[in-house]
Amino acid sequence: MPFVDRTARRVDLKLVYWGPARGGKTTSLRSLHGAFSAPDRGELNSVQTEDERTYFFDYAPLDLPKWRDLSLRVHAYTVPGQEHYVETRWRILRGADGVIFVADASPAQRAANVASWRQLDAALLRLERGDRHVPVVLAVNKVDLPEADRRDDVLARLLDATPSRAPAFAAETAAIHGMNVVACFREALLAAVERTLPASGVAHSEDVRRRFLADLASRLPDRDDGAAADAAAPRSTVVVQSPTRPPDSAGLEAALDSTRRLAAVGGDLRDLERRHSLARLLLDLGALCLSAADAPGLAQGALTYLVPALGASFGWVGCPDLDGADRVYDTRGPALDAPVVARLARGATAGVPDGEARAFTIPPGCGVRASAEGLRSLVAPFAIGEGRRGYVLVVGPREGALEPGAEDVLGPAGAYVGLALARLSVVETLRDANAILERRVDERTAALRRERDTLEERVRERSAELEDAKRTAVEAERRLLDRERGEVARRLAAGLAHELNNPIGAARADVEHAADTLERVARAVGGTLAEDLRDAAESLSDARAELSRVAASVSALFSGAPAARRAAVRTPLGAVVRDAVAVFSAAHPRTPPPSVVDRDGVACGVPPGECARWLGRLLDALTHGAAPRLTLEVVRNERGPSVFVASDAPVDRGAAPDLDALRGEVEAAGGALEPLLVAGRPSVRLVLPRAVGETAAAVGASR
Repeated sequence: MPFVDRTARRVDLKLVYWGPARGGKTTSLRSLHGAFSAPDRGELNSVQTEDERTYFFDYAPLDLPKWRDLSLRVHAYTVPGQEHYVETRWRILRGADGVIFVADASPAQRAANVASWRQLDAALLRLERGDRHVPVVLAVNKVDLPEADRRDDVLARLLDATPSRAPAFAAETAAIHGMNVVACFREALLAAVERTLPASGVAHSEDVRRRFLADLASRLPDRDDGAAADAAAPRSTVVVQSPTRPPDSAGLEAALDSTRRLAAVGGDLRDLERRHSLARLLLDLGALCLSAADAPGLAQGALTYLVPALGASFGWVGCPDLDGADRVYDTRGPALDAPVVARLARGATAGVPDGEARAFTIPPGCGVRASAEGLRSLVAPFAIGEGRRGYVLVVGPREGALEPGAEDVLGPAGAYVGLALARLSVVETLRDANAILERRVDERTAALRRERDTLEERVRERSAELEDAKRTAVEAERRLLDRERGEVARRLAAGLAHELNNPIGAARADVEHAADTLERVARAVGGTLAEDLRDAAESLSDARAELSRVAASVSALFSGAPAARRAAVRTPLGAVVRDAVAVFSAAHPRTPPPSVVDRDGVACGVPPGECARWLGRLLDALTHGAAPRLTLEVVRNERGPSVFVASDAPVDRGAAPDLDALRGEVEAAGGALEPLLVAGRPSVRLVLPRAVGETAAAVGASR
């Protein structure tokens, strides 16, 4: 059984070389011992009998690389192979964590190999007692001899002898040359360590195994082979039988003397180390409690320390939560038998002060796992706070009692765990309160962020409204200026026409009066004077014609001024249509608002105010005092920019709204107004003069 010192973070293992007499066990151990450097190996000892032949073991405490965070020390032994040293072999094999069976590959030793293998199986069965098998590695030695058996042949004979005992590894060796001695030792060591300290998870186990093998290879000059026999380190020989004592043919006295010698040397030291380990256990447990982050981890960690250190088989930690529910954990996590363990622990801790350990025996039939019934146990209650009590319960081994001093350790250990659980409870309460505060802060932050986004949206909307109002004001101002400029132009044209046509008209009237007078006088006087008067009348008639031509030219010149003025205008027709519709809707609240189909980019050569006035008069004419639904569509065609106005009010075919006055005004400006009937409903097309830069080729055909 391995000795695990949790405080010193060290594990002591025992490996035993077994096999027939003169098979190469001692040579294999000496080769292995010589493969390590002097700082990594201990002193090699052998016990000698009166016939000066080494016959039962060599002791080599080898220091090896760490396994995870634990240091390893291996004690390697050999046993005598002679048939009459049965008791000696049994005593040395006790407590072995792994066995290296050294078989003799000589054909003459086949029967001896099988007999020794059967004896090993019988001895291990007594030690295992139904527990897991002790790992065995097969070393087929002396394969360098002529006609030596091969590994597979030897292995097949051994498996036929004991089918239930299969080696974990098998290799051919030549111990006298050191061949594969280290390889067999390495495989036996790995099997023993993994049996003693199983890793959590396959991936984790492979990683730990890989690191350990790399560290071990760095300490050995050859990965698989040991030292040759002539290069092995010297050994110390200890004589344990006095010359006066009669020969010990069975080897029992030699075994007893060797046991007493080892007990005298190492017994006190082992007891001192054990006491020191228990003291260090409390320090490590205290550090674990200070660093624990949750109750399950604390419970599992505490049991991982306590169970092997106290020599217990297994254990539990109970820590009721705030609701009073029992939370029971073992070394694997939440215990499957939690209700039964909780009931048993409550009964055992009744009247026991916190921090003190009480010994009791688990009664048969209590419901706890069957392997715990009838075993001596220890339980230590502890206070968690708020009236709650927990406990630490450990069950001793079936073959003996717990380690000495376990009562003194378990009580303080339970108190440590109780304080740590109380701290975790307070931390959990603070964490919950902090989570509530953080949630409230997050909610308030989100609300403030939403308010900020709402304000920003309102600011954007208000800015957009102000921009729209600004554009509307600028457009209205531009239309007003256009209207004022148009009025000024019209007044100027009318004034000029008036100022010119009035004198011309007066002169023409005077010329006509003079011509009429001369005609009458000519008829009255006769003769040559009459002829002269008639010639003067004709001259006056010619002057009257010239005056009429001048008057017509003036009228034509100033009547074309509005058209010339309009030709310099570029009015967006869609915007004017929307303005006219807005004015019409405000003036006719009971009439459905007209709908507008606008095409961006259509412009006309009529000022916005005049164009809007024409559209308003057109909408009034189509309404006829009723409330039809009107549709205005801005289009282009070959004749120029147009507005197509449709009404859904049915009328008699041939009937059309009275638009004569508006038509004359539109035509005088260079446009056209065309009443239509579309599907029995009145419609009107308003064709407007083109704007600057638009020609007949640039205007596409549409409705």
